[in-house]
Amino acid sequence: MDFKCRVASPTLRERTEWSFGTTRFNILMLGVVHEGVAYPVIWDMLEKKGNSDSSERMDLLERFYQIFPEAEIAYLCGDREFIGQEWLSYLLIEPTIRFRLRIRHSDLISDGKQKLSASVVFAHLQQASNSSFIWSPLGLGSLGLCRGAAS
Repeated sequence: MDFKCRVASPTLRERTEWSFGTTRFNILMLGVVHEGVAYPVIWDMLEKKGNSDSSERMDLLERFYQIFPEAEIAYLCGDREFIGQEWLSYLLIEPTIRFRLRIRHSDLISDGKQKLSASVVFAHLQQASNSSFIWSPLGLGSLGLCRGAAS
């Protein structure tokens, strides 16, 4: 049986960290968003506190592609913790994985000549109270929550 799917908008969610009694859980998860709801598809239990690192994220995506080799990811969403040169380089190698990552208002953005904070760069944009700045290979913008089909 052939299984082919086009993944509309998978989202990596990290720092899903919680306790049950004295046991702590820290989960790195990849879910698929359908009609505004993220469904967990694959995850790793991190044996540490705090954020995942680039290799843990890359391993999770590699496992996803092993399970769903025909999947076409429209784009990958990630929160502010999904940073790092190695991680971003991985997303940009062929085949490129399109992504949308939230950035902090205080993150510095360089045009090669000067560095300005995201809040200065986007000061001209009207921003909803539930929105964040998003960085993607297609440019920067002030968007609502990372959702919907890729454009």
